[in-house]
Amino acid sequence: MSKMASIYRARAGVILLDRAREDLVAGLIGMNRLRPFETGPVGTSGGTARINPADDVFCNGAAGSVCFTLPNGASVNLGGAAVGSPAVALGQNNNETSIFIVGTDHALYTRWQTAATTNPSVFNPEWVNLGGYLTSNLIALRNCNGVMEVFARGKDNAVWTTWQNEPGGTWHDWATLGGIAHSRPTVSTNGCDVTVSVVGADGRIWNKRRTQWVWGDWELQ
Repeated sequence: MSKMASIYRARAGVILLDRAREDLVAGLIGMNRLRPFETGPVGTSGGTARINPADDVFCNGAAGSVCFTLPNGASVNLGGAAVGSPAVALGQNNNETSIFIVGTDHALYTRWQTAATTNPSVFNPEWVNLGGYLTSNLIALRNCNGVMEVFARGKDNAVWTTWQNEPGGTWHDWATLGGIAHSRPTVSTNGCDVTVSVVGADGRIWNKRRTQWVWGDWELQ
């Protein structure tokens, strides 16, 4: 992976029009949607480590290296080169943290703690390429079965997902959830049920729900 390149673009405010062409309205919506790889707040629900939110969450903005701060204050440079904001999720024992990034080749990469410890060296030795072609920041979660799942927008503007075949195991091939996303996906959970939300092509919020492990259709919020 090569040098990081975060992208920032301006947004339009409120514009009053007595008559608007369809292409103009679409353009305004496009200017206000979340662009690929815009940095934003990064959080985690706990565990033995967290991504440092300072300095655009990277150890070195020029290099794009991911910085990790342990509870004892030790700073760990995990290397790599990322675009956008990393995502984090807690492992199956609720304290081994996995880190996910979009590389400069648009693929998903991950590194994780191999033990619940504050020892900075206890990570798998290198970033693992999980494939895909992603055009937005990531959302990662550990579901009720202890399996990691990742969601992002793909090259075709649909929402794509990949997940572990078992807790701590290998990863499933990327699968599409369809839709047309003009934003990165967001995810909410209710027990084992999951809802993915995006801003659609019409500028409105659309939801897709998974109930009892079966995905429903996209529905307008």
